[in-house]
Amino acid sequence: VVRHAHCSVLTVHGQHAKDISITGKRRKILVPTDFSEPAEVALQSAVEIAQQFQMKLQLLYVVPVHYSTGEYDAVDFAMLAVEQKRSGQKQLAKIKQALTAKKIAVTTTIRTGRPASEIVEVAEDFDPDLIVISTHGVTGWRRAVLGSTTEEVVRHSTCPVLIVREK
Repeated sequence: VVRHAHCSVLTVHGQHAKDISITGKRRKILVPTDFSEPAEVALQSAVEIAQQFQMKLQLLYVVPVHYSTGEYDAVDFAMLAVEQKRSGQKQLAKIKQALTAKKIAVTTTIRTGRPASEIVEVAEDFDPDLIVISTHGVTGWRRAVLGSTTEEVVRHSTCPVLIVREK
């Protein structure tokens, strides 16, 4: 369903279904972003939910780990990661400023590692009521080789996950 649905999908693990309450004490939404168009659409959905239910947003950007293989050994992956982190900090600060102006409580986090693993780990620490994440719709051999961050988050998250479609 997550992979093929043409609409957004809310997933809830059976053992956690009874704990769901949009009016609970935590009132937090985790929003992972890679600053892509699909991630922007997911952020807008999270903002709408946060405004409606007076929830706090935790924005997360994960700098992916880069590995060198073959002819690309000459690339300075450490320098690339530093630049991605710096760029992520700037973009998160800009988003935070815009959301704060709309009276939305927001915090930001940057991590380095495998995106899915880092998202799940931050979710365990932040203990959100909901994760709102986009999907890029990668299929075929790319999905088989690279996997799906969103699907992995859905499998390992202990809270509901709203997968937002770009269109």
